Amino acid sequence: MGELLSLALDFLFVASMSLHNSTKHTDKHLDMLKEYDWFTTLYYNPKYTRLFNHNKQIRGYIGQRLSINRMIRKKKASEILIIMLDKQAKKQIV
Repeated sequence: MGELLSLALDFLFVASMSLHNSTKHTDKHLDMLKEYDWFTTLYYNPKYTRLFNHNKQIRGYIGQRLSINRMIRKKKASEILIIMLDKQAKKQIV
C-alpha cells in the first residue's frame, strides 16, 4: 500500500513539474512576441487579453516552439493565431 501511494505521489509531482515548465515556456514565448507591434496590439486588446492568460488552446499554441518561430517569421502563422483568437473569443461570449 505504501509503495502505491509513493508511486502516485511521484506521478503527481512529475505532472505538476511538466505543467510548470509548460507555463514557463508559454510565458517566455509571450514575452518574445511582445517585442512585435502586431502582437502587442493583439495582446492588449481587451477582447483577447484574457485568452492569452487563461485559454488552454491559445496558451498551448503559443507554448510550442515551432508555432512561435513561425509567427515570428511568417505573416500567415500570425493570421492563424488571429483566427484562433476570434474562435475562442466567440466561444466565451456564448
